[in-house]
Amino acid sequence: MPATGCRDIVFTLLTFNIVADVATKSLSVLRVYALFGQKQSLLILLCPFIIGNIAANFLLLFSVTAGTSRGTYAQPFGSCLPTGNTERVQMLEIIMPLTQLILDGIIFILTSIRTVHHIMQSRRSGIHSIAEVVLRDGTLYFFTIFIITGIQTTIILSIRTTLSLHFDFPSPISNAAELVLLITTILTTVLPNILINRFVLNLRAFSNHIAVAEHSGEGPSGKMVPILSELSFAESRFIGNMGAPLDPDQWDEVNENKNEGGHVGWG
Repeated sequence: MPATGCRDIVFTLLTFNIVADVATKSLSVLRVYALFGQKQSLLILLCPFIIGNIAANFLLLFSVTAGTSRGTYAQPFGSCLPTGNTERVQMLEIIMPLTQLILDGIIFILTSIRTVHHIMQSRRSGIHSIAEVVLRDGTLYFFTIFIITGIQTTIILSIRTTLSLHFDFPSPISNAAELVLLITTILTTVLPNILINRFVLNLRAFSNHIAVAEHSGEGPSGKMVPILSELSFAESRFIGNMGAPLDPDQWDEVNENKNEGGHVGWG
């Protein structure tokens, strides 16, 4: 591939990464801002991380060039990759993952504090809160991504320290380290989708548990358990079956009701 075309591809990919990264971090900060009653002190604390991340991304965007890599053990075919042997690029690639870990850690701690406080209030009131599901699955999600990102950062720091990697091709990076980076990069793409789907299923299971408890009026211990109102998932053609009930017997009840009304099946 010509150098110009390779440079355009790398520039486009980095631009989209900047947009996605800024959007994700902004939503996380706004969520914490809303959870704590719109405290401006939190914006003052967290916004510098976002602004610094934007600045670092743009510096990286205009500091790298593009080159074609040769095949390796972990990546048999050559491809377009960002290149550059400047100290600025090396420093940015170390600072950016570290700042991301710090920001994610602060957001997780603040969110956990608020969620635990809400759960304790709900238990004192004798209410079974959905915040327990959110806290459990959110903690699993955070630590999974945190560990993977930590592994990637450790490998990058080790490479910079021991091998003085400058992204020249062929790369002096060892096959083992390159393979680990490749696997963890794939995991950061796949695992969030799996964990989010697990979270949605747990929410729907919680919704079904609410329906059973409200119908019987009893909790697992045989006592009356007040529960918050049932979750209502949106149903549309755009989001597909996310709005479908988790309990398959509900479809049988719908069919029976339609048959009693003079319709057969779904009519």
